Amino acid sequence: AVAARLADTHPGRALRLAQDAETVIGSISYDSGRERALAHIATALVGHDPDRAEQVAHKITHVDRHSDALAAVVARLARRDPERAERVAHKITQPGREADALTGIAAEVADADPDRAARLASDAERAARTSIDAYERGDALAAAAAALMITSPERAERAARAITVSDARARSLALLAARLAASDPGRADRLGADAEQAAGTAIIQRAVVLADVARTLAQIEPERAARMVSAAEEYIGDIRDADRENDALSALAVALADTNPNRSERIARSIPSAYWRADALTAVAVALAKTSPNRAQEMDRAIS
Repeated sequence: AVAARLADTHPGRALRLAQDAETVIGSISYDSGRERALAHIATALVGHDPDRAEQVAHKITHVDRHSDALAAVVARLARRDPERAERVAHKITQPGREADALTGIAAEVADADPDRAARLASDAERAARTSIDAYERGDALAAAAAALMITSPERAERAARAITVSDARARSLALLAARLAASDPGRADRLGADAEQAAGTAIIQRAVVLADVARTLAQIEPERAARMVSAAEEYIGDIRDADRENDALSALAVALADTNPNRSERIARSIPSAYWRADALTAVAVALAKTSPNRAQEMDRAIS
């Protein structure tokens, strides 16, 4: 773990620690501890010896940790050796993680090689569709849709609409709407409306998703965004459990902090719980620091 944390700032030391750790890994008697150690070693080695890092990752038998370790290798290789990163990504056995890794590579090469980015995004979409877990498939399709937006808005929309988890579909459609606002405002408006409809039915989930979608749409459809925030507040008003109300109001305030700090602050100050209120106001203060540093400082002093 220490070697992994030092990998970026002290690469030589990280490499030595990783090599030392490899020599003693066999002395760890319990499987989970050994596999966690192998994952950390793989991450530390990848910057210096990607071959060895991949070999270490393949020693991990736990499916999730194996995928995580290979994904870490891909993330570190994506910018400097995208071809190799792609080969490693295709060795990830979990479709959702493979899709995430491929979209990460696509993002890195998009400016220099848009054709390759488009192919990687298509591969990510195909991988995502094979996942049997609806939530993993939804997250992976959302990532693939984001990558496809660069080269094929039509395919990006198809990928977004294929997401069966309503909140992930809503966020993906909203992101696509924001990307298309300048080039195809009519389509962006339709996608924004569809995102609003896809926000789900559970009270807290719908309130938070509406706020997230509103944040994405705020710059291109301010009236729709404002209406969605009002709807989110109405949903929260129907919550009768104090803890759930605090949670939902805090999430709503945080979601609005960047795009509507005044409303975010008002919502944050309405939170009954002092703990949740302080947490939400901190998020507002951080957002305000970019545009109104004096006001942010005053709020920070009031919180503390």
